[in-house]
Amino acid sequence: MTGAKFLGARFLRAEDLAKARSLDRAELDGRLKQEVIALRPEIFEPDPTPSSIPGFFAMFDPNQLAEEFRKAIDPGHDPSQNSTPNQPER
Repeated sequence: MTGAKFLGARFLRAEDLAKARSLDRAELDGRLKQEVIALRPEIFEPDPTPSSIPGFFAMFDPNQLAEEFRKAIDPGHDPSQNSTPNQPER
């Protein structure tokens, strides 16, 4: 419910709003907002999920990831024989 406007809304309960994944930039009346914050303080922070995936993969060396993948699909693989799968042997 990012950016939702709940100002002046009736019959909203903090318990129900606290079930949302994110209320980042949502507008709520002061009392209701404080009740939601008491239940889930992090709910008004931006949802990190969409932007965290590229950052997660940027932490790893692509060559190391490729080697780990090779090990996972072929546990007997010897990396000294062929370090890059698409290059012909010499």
